[in-house]
Amino acid sequence: EKHSAVIVGRGGFWALRDRPGTLNVYVHAPLEMRIQRIQRVWKVSGSDRAREMIKESDRRRATFIRDMTGLHWSDARNYHITFDTGLIDLSSCVSALVRIVDKMTQRLDAGNDVPSLADNLS
Repeated sequence: EKHSAVIVGRGGFWALRDRPGTLNVYVHAPLEMRIQRIQRVWKVSGSDRAREMIKESDRRRATFIRDMTGLHWSDARNYHITFDTGLIDLSSCVSALVRIVDKMTQRLDAGNDVPSLADNLS
């Protein structure tokens, strides 16, 4: 109830939509950057193979979220914040998130409400 957690993917934005104090974040990047990352991290040779891996992963994510929630997984309205790592480097995204979470924690610790995503959408 009072512990922090990071939930990566798989509909966390939906599962925790009514929970005040939750921060839903979506990180995305241009396809070419994603291809380069797949090649580097997974040691995939050839951009065509990396592109296919990304397309399949995106398809699985989209299907899972659509089937579970009826929503599109990359719709920015499902998140409080989105970061495009094609424009903002990952370490800057992390620094911004740390500051935001610190401010949210201060508000919660002071007894102030932090609206849920459901509150923001209604």
